[in-house]
Amino acid sequence: MERRLAAILAADVVGYSRLMNEDEAATLDALKTCEHDLIEPVVERHHGRIVKRMGDGFLVEFASAVDAVNCALDWQQPREVASPIRFRIGINLGDVIARDDDIFGDGVNVASRLEGLAEAGGVCISAAVHEQVRRRIETAFCDLGEKALKNIEEPVRVFAWSRAMSGLAPKVAGAAAPDAATGMLLVVPFRAIGGDPQAAMLSEALTESIAVAMSHFDELDIVDPGAVPARADAASDRELGRELGVPFLLEGRVQAVGDKVRISVQIIEVASGLRKWSERFDRDAGDVFALQDELTAIVASTVGEALLDLLSSALDARPEETWSALELTIRGTAHLHRLDPQQNLIARAYYEKALAKDPQRPLAIVCECWTYAMEVSFGWPLSRPDNIDYCIARLRDLFARSERHSQAHRLLARLLHMKGDHASALRHSERAYELNPYDSDMIMSLGLSYCYTGEGRRGAELMERACRINPYAPDYYKANLAMGYAIAGRYADALAVLDALPRPIAHARYARAVSLVMLDRLPEAHQEVEAILAEHPDLTLAAIAQGLPIRPGPDQDRLLDALRHAGLPE
Repeated sequence: MERRLAAILAADVVGYSRLMNEDEAATLDALKTCEHDLIEPVVERHHGRIVKRMGDGFLVEFASAVDAVNCALDWQQPREVASPIRFRIGINLGDVIARDDDIFGDGVNVASRLEGLAEAGGVCISAAVHEQVRRRIETAFCDLGEKALKNIEEPVRVFAWSRAMSGLAPKVAGAAAPDAATGMLLVVPFRAIGGDPQAAMLSEALTESIAVAMSHFDELDIVDPGAVPARADAASDRELGRELGVPFLLEGRVQAVGDKVRISVQIIEVASGLRKWSERFDRDAGDVFALQDELTAIVASTVGEALLDLLSSALDARPEETWSALELTIRGTAHLHRLDPQQNLIARAYYEKALAKDPQRPLAIVCECWTYAMEVSFGWPLSRPDNIDYCIARLRDLFARSERHSQAHRLLARLLHMKGDHASALRHSERAYELNPYDSDMIMSLGLSYCYTGEGRRGAELMERACRINPYAPDYYKANLAMGYAIAGRYADALAVLDALPRPIAHARYARAVSLVMLDRLPEAHQEVEAILAEHPDLTLAAIAQGLPIRPGPDQDRLLDALRHAGLPE
């Protein structure tokens, strides 16, 4: 065995399984042609060595990070001859173990994980690679922040390139800051109180980690604090906010006393200087890195919800015809979260207006699809007979342009569960979580997928975490958690969660009926089902099985049998 430093390129075909299912022979021929006409020449031109071919993937070694990145960019350029084969590429610089013409080790594993983060036709590189190439190549990479990679102990800072990212110059690492940035929120440097060195260290770390975490949210436009000059006080922060055209600032204070840490965060309206929202979190100091991770997740999810509410409320002061596509989408989401069939239609009307202004806006597309998916999930009247297939087609069309939308992966997972494709659904939930591990929505979605695929205990634990880090989450979080508890056999816990809901929600009522039956409280279970049928007289077990899709097996049988005992018709 030999150890050496190497730049490792991992490439993988996008949608290989789908292509093979559609036409296996044509796909294999296209991949072989691509390997002969593109991959081998471009690797040789940039002084690389193809270590191995892995079905639909390639592992390539370079002595130089610059050669590896130039190879990847050349590899991903559009070609004159159209081909169905497209690649994702990840590149890492690290120590490898060489044996029998193969290479192993964390350096290789990181490259493979980075490939999974890249867009179709795109490239993701580690910070180690970026440091080597940023002054040596003209192409700019977008800083995606630190990412937790599967089976990799430490988070890895990731930089990305794709043709779709060419318009993101203000966020590109190493690029000059613009004279004026646009966005919804500026995260100003958190301040330490009391002179404690731990508080000072934590405040600096939280500024960066919270800004990075919030940049993962598809619906938010966050001004990178690293792209703007430091200011001395809050008045200067407001002045900077006005210069940048940002309506809100996020400020924070960190105080450490003994073994306790208190963080206070607030959203300030730039125009008035008024505090529009605030929250305080007290924690044991403990492991400072674990504390930073926990506080980052809590603040990011909490602030995200609060900011969307503030932006929606602020629209009341302006005529609707002046609202942008994003603002129409934000207002629609305020109605979507009310989980009511009429409010659902109002939300869709706002999304349709947004798409009339900007037909390619990803978030508006995803939210419009949610309105159709919710009709199926909650047993509401269907607006179209092909609700699920329509949404799946819309989302796959969106993915053809960009696959980096966590909300789109989250919704597609839900739809695929409804179609019975639970394995693919779980993969999309995992992808949504990879793209935004700070978003409680993605944590909740992954928890649901585990519950639907037979891992109820693991799923319930994830949903508990989603509720814990987002105290402002909509009521459906608790409804989902109750269903997770019911699937996991924690019936008393399910009822305790449901008792805290201010109003009944469709699938939460099913969880209540199931839990009552399983706790031998049949009269109450019958009353619950009678109340459900009074509102939805045509509801059947078959409809619920489609709206709450659980993989066929013991969990599904147990829940449906309990609803049958509660009096729900077949």
